[in-house]
Amino acid sequence: MQFDTYSREHPQFYGGTAVVPVLRNALARKGGTFVDLGCGDGARLDALVGQGLLSSFQRTIGIDLSPTRIERLQARLPDVTCIVGDACAIPLPDASVDLLYSDQVIEHVPSDHAMAVEIARVLKPSGCAVVGSVLRRPGAWYIYKVDGQRRLDPTHLREYGSADLYASVFRSAGLRVTDVHSIPLTYPLSDLAMRLMIRLKMLRVDGAPNPYSDRIMKAIRSVHVPIPRYATIYAVAEKA
Repeated sequence: MQFDTYSREHPQFYGGTAVVPVLRNALARKGGTFVDLGCGDGARLDALVGQGLLSSFQRTIGIDLSPTRIERLQARLPDVTCIVGDACAIPLPDASVDLLYSDQVIEHVPSDHAMAVEIARVLKPSGCAVVGSVLRRPGAWYIYKVDGQRRLDPTHLREYGSADLYASVFRSAGLRVTDVHSIPLTYPLSDLAMRLMIRLKMLRVDGAPNPYSDRIMKAIRSVHVPIPRYATIYAVAEKA
């Protein structure tokens, strides 16, 4: 599988992963079952567990399309229920989730509407979803070029041009959007160096996901550079 090959060669790094305020606020209001949809190697879940932010939840589930990423998550966080699954066909029963979080996933899937419909399906009544993606403002520029256009990531199938456009994806699935919040998009310089070392075979992929295990390395990772005219956008959507 091409996607799983990419996952093996591009690990996500543990340590120093920030928890965005919009997710913190949702976690403080909810309990029960928490799902990280498109959890990757589990860097976000690792941060949430480490900071005690999931203590009010009886069950935590990580779902990702890549078996490799799910294996890394299971090894790191054995108490998390780990599932290989598609964000457009979530392998969970109807009305089974209290809080669903997904970040930087919906811009990759074939149909953002289909993913939003699946999120609505698995949420319990009064359940909440916090879904993050990419907001591309006029004049946005990055190094990749796809179909004649500059893109933040060559695997992006879409990049949203406005908050209203992004919110409409979830409204079309029958969800009530209570907040749309954006923050400047930045990238840690140290991750660029780590990925270059992996590509040059100076760093083993299997040993790479946790290079930020001590205080000094976490501080180094906190140095970020902004991506011009790009932001991360979060929609908070509830099921009636």
